[in-house]
Parts: sequence; structure tokens; C-alpha cells
Amino acid sequence: TVPDSQLRRELHFKPRGIMEASIGFVRGCLVLVLAWAGFGYWALIAGVLFRELAVCLWVIVVRGLPRGVRWDSALYRQAIRFGIPATVSSIFWTIFSTADKVVVGKLFGVDVLGYYAMAFYLTDLPLSKLNEVLNPVLTPYFSRLKSDMDSLRRAFLKIVGLVSLLMAPILAGLAVVAPQAVDVVLGEKWYALIAPLQVMCFVGLLRSLTGNVASLLYAINKPGSVLRYNFICVLVLPASFVLLGTWYGISGVYGTWLVVFPFVSFYALTILRRETEIALRDYFSKVLPAIISSLFMALAVLGIKLIPSGHLTPALDLVLCVGIGAAIFAMTMWLVFRSTVSEVLSAVRGLRN
Repeated sequence: TVPDSQLRRELHFKPRGIMEASIGFVRGCLVLVLAWAGFGYWALIAGVLFRELAVCLWVIVVRGLPRGVRWDSALYRQAIRFGIPATVSSIFWTIFSTADKVVVGKLFGVDVLGYYAMAFYLTDLPLSKLNEVLNPVLTPYFSRLKSDMDSLRRAFLKIVGLVSLLMAPILAGLAVVAPQAVDVVLGEKWYALIAPLQVMCFVGLLRSLTGNVASLLYAINKPGSVLRYNFICVLVLPASFVLLGTWYGISGVYGTWLVVFPFVSFYALTILRRETEIALRDYFSKVLPAIISSLFMALAVLGIKLIPSGHLTPALDLVLCVGIGAAIFAMTMWLVFRSTVSEVLSAVRGLRN
């Protein structure tokens, strides 16, 4: 853990990327061979064990084992002051991020839970894949900039613009074409997924816009602020899921996401403003271009869907809507919000460097 953390802190991501790709390829081959040989689920277990052992050995070879270990009371106190609130925050996050599924399963059964979990998974998938790329980079990247708060604020706002530029069109587009996408990709038996999927697209957008606040707060040594936010979430969200779900059924759970969660997200932005002096108007100025362009895109696609498709197959109709929507979003961003696009590109170059 310590050598790997040093690589992350020093922004040595190229060797880690090569390592992850190489080990992932070998692990996949190992699992396939063992499965073909008849080892069943032990093939998956062997794959997990191989990855952990290989990563451990690789990091030791690259960084070496710790040498000259000695007791430093001040250093350990500093680690404890940071580690305890960070650990408790992670526990709180685990509780409130899984509470909705527990409540839905208990109150409404496995069938409703299946549709709900699938809707959440599909809308969370693009964000989780983006976070796999960003999360290992952001905290060490922000840590390098924390001595210059102006540069740190500018870098964070550019990252916010990047995330909104990627997530807003994906989720807005998915919400609009959800009926066609479910019909073409999943089939008639999944029609009950359409409404939950459209609701969770909005929720996914909210989650993406505040998801990197914690990385910034950790980078400037403010784990207590993350702890306070997660404590509010663990108090408010599970209770809201239970109460509104009991009173209004599954609509109450969606209502919690649509009504309660935006207020919780706004609280995260107030913490951000207090700790970093990032004004809310500056924050929203970075996300509004992508949101406005996504709205234009959504309205255009809705208008296209009103036109009789004639002889087009459902799959071709879906591809046509996606293509036209992407073109309208790109055109709106380039013609109306070109400066935002330039800032996002500079942020990407900064992360690569």
C-alpha cells in the first residue's frame, strides 16, 4: 500500500498503467484457462489472488521495501488525524450509498429491486468508468497545487467542466432515448425499466457534478469536512428512503433522489465554498454550458421522435437519434460555448502532463 501510494503521489501513472494492463491481461488468460480446465468458481478466486499477489510484487520491485523504519510520534499523530475521519467517512459513504437498495428490496421485493438496481447500474456505469480514470489522478494532482490556491481553484473548476461535458450529454441522451434503447437492447420484458432509468439519469447527473468535491477536500487536508458531509448523508438519505418509501411506495424512493438529494448536494457545494472560497456562481458557470447544450440536444431528439419513422427499424431509429443528438450537442458547445471547450481541453492536457 505505501509504495503504491508513493507512486500515486508522485504522479507516476504510466508505469502503473502498464502494470495494470499487463496483469489484467495475464489474469484474464489465467481465469479462462482454469475455467476451461473445469475448476469452476475457483478460476475466479485464482484470478483475484493472482492480481493481488502480482501487484504486490510489482510495486515492491519498482519501489523496493521500506528501509530505515523508525517511530515518529508527530508523523503518526498526523496520519491518525487524517486517517480516522477519512475511514469513518468511507464507512458512512458505504451505508448511505447502499441504503436505497436495501430499502427497496425490503419494502417492495426482488422484482422491483431488480428494475431499480438495473436503472441505477446503467446510469452509474459511465460515471464509474470515468472515475476509474480520474480518481487515482485527482487527489495527488490537487495536492501538488495546494500551495497555490488560485491555481488549485482553476484546476478544480476545469475538472468540473470536463465531467459535466462528458456526463451531461450521455445521461440526458439516455433519458430521452430510454424507451427505444430498452426495447432494442433489453427487449419487451424490461419495459418496466424505462421510467426508473429516466429518473436515475437525472440523479446520475447530480452525483457526477459533486462527486469530485471529496478529492479536493482530501487534497487540502480537510477530511473532517468530508466526514461532516457524509454524516449528513447517512442521517438524511436512509431515513428519507424508509419514510417516503413507506408512505408513497417506490415513487417515494425516487422522490428522495429527486427532492432530498439535490439539497444534500447543495450542502456539499457550501462546504466547498467555505473551505476553498470557490464561489457558487463560478462553479455553476462551468456546468451550465454542458447542461444547456444537453437540453438543446434533448429537445431536438424529442422533436425528431415525433416525426413518423416510416420504414426504419427500431435499431436504426435509435442509432439515428443518438447520432443527431451527439451532433447537435457538439455543434452547440462549439458555436456557443467554445471557451468552455478550450478550458476542458487544457484541463485534459494538464492531467496528462
